[in-house]
Amino acid sequence: MDFIIFDGDRKKRGVYMILNKLNGNFYIGSTLGPLYKRKSAHKRALEKNEHYAKYLQNSFQRPY
Repeated sequence: MDFIIFDGDRKKRGVYMILNKLNGNFYIGSTLGPLYKRKSAHKRALEKNEHYAKYLQNSFQRPY
């Protein structure tokens, strides 16, 4: 999965997209905190199978 920043930079707040390049599924979000921290939080939740966005979690577990 790729973490793409639409507006902002990694040390600031902004709008981002998480893209599954294998099947085209994506998640768009925004944060008021640093983007790099939000990225880490998403990654940690996905790896622990605890992400609140179930469609994103399912896409992470079964990428096709």
